[in-house]
Amino acid sequence: APDVALTLLLVEILTAVVAALALRGLPSRLTPVRRSGEPGRRSWAPGHRSEALRAGVLAGLAGLAAAAGTFALTGRRDLSTAGEYYLDAAEEATGGRNVVNTILVDFRGLDTLGEISVLASVALGLTLLFAGARPVAGRPAPYESLLGPAQRLLAPTIVALSLYLLLRGHDEPGGGFIAALVSGMAVALGALSGGGRFRVARGLRPAPLIATGLLVCAGVGLAVMAAGHPFLAPVKGPFGLSTSLLFDAGVFLLVLGVMVTVVNRFSLAEGFTP
Repeated sequence: APDVALTLLLVEILTAVVAALALRGLPSRLTPVRRSGEPGRRSWAPGHRSEALRAGVLAGLAGLAAAAGTFALTGRRDLSTAGEYYLDAAEEATGGRNVVNTILVDFRGLDTLGEISVLASVALGLTLLFAGARPVAGRPAPYESLLGPAQRLLAPTIVALSLYLLLRGHDEPGGGFIAALVSGMAVALGALSGGGRFRVARGLRPAPLIATGLLVCAGVGLAVMAAGHPFLAPVKGPFGLSTSLLFDAGVFLLVLGVMVTVVNRFSLAEGFTP
């Protein structure tokens, strides 16, 4: 549960940041759409208010239905056979006490490799989608006065916390995915504080990060196979290191590259020219 909660919290925060970057080019007030045959701008007549009321009621009912379904259908089952196996065998088989992380990087490493490959494809799609984006010269940074000093103070702390979560992920809540999302906070903070003058690519280039992450993850699996073990099977090495940590480091690099791509592209979206 702590791993899931951390992931959800970080994803929600970064989603809000990306939304702020993507929507900042919109005007502060939206002009109502004029219907065909109506002179002038559309006003909020009683009929329009009733439409808004119906839409609000429908949205509320949909939310209540989703909440009721979640309450009724989750959290009321006995522990499954697979769950019992993971809880009993995870530490002995992998050396890790965090069962969530051992499932992701040890028991189901191949699935995780496929999932991060999808993330790499998303980053490639964003790069192609905003291929013509350029920084807007002279555009003010609306959050620079507040977030500029905060970014210089907090960025090193955020990076240190990220590395701590990466290293402890096999035994405690954390891991490569969560650590990369935390590092993405520092990247997003820099973009919000620097506006159009901030270049995420300075010092952090997404393509090498993504490529290196994929190569590390696949290379770990191939090295394990060369040693006579199944692909991506956990193997302990000297000094307490393990292939699981190397695989998690690859996940960290790839997801960080995706975060850099997302923040970089959406911070330049306002200057997009097809």
